[in-house]
Formats: sequence, structure tokens, C-alpha cells
Amino acid sequence: MELYLNQIYLGEGTYGVAAASLEYFDKSVRDLDYDEAALLAALPKAPSKYNPYKSNKRATLRRNLVLKNLFENSYINKIQY
Repeated sequence: MELYLNQIYLGEGTYGVAAASLEYFDKSVRDLDYDEAALLAALPKAPSKYNPYKSNKRATLRRNLVLKNLFENSYINKIQY
């Protein structure tokens, strides 16, 4: 899985989560908050459609869906959600 996440296109000319993290948040992956990481996790489905620069509303809705799924499957707690 790691190899895939380092090669997948995530919009704005970025390939991989490390590059996308720098592009969208100007920080390293390890410094991301849950909401930022959730946005990156939302991008592979449709990077152009969920690009926060082009459609912040769509990106936010998709990010919230990712967070909801993480919470409902006990990957994050209520405070993190």
C-alpha cells in the first residue's frame, strides 16, 4: 500500500501523499492534523473533483465522509472526529 500512496496522482501536479501534503498544507505528512490527513485520503477517488483549491465545498464534504468512516470504524475517537 505504501508504494501506491507514494505514486498516486493527488491533484495540482502532485504524486504521492508527501508531495500533496506539501502542496496543500505546506507541511510534512507527519505534521498533519486528522482533518488534513482525511482530506488527502479523500483525494484518490477523484483528485480534480475534490481538489480544495477548485471546490472547497466538495473537498470538505468528502473529507467529512472520510472522518465519519474513521470514527464509525473506531480508528479515531469522538474528540478526534
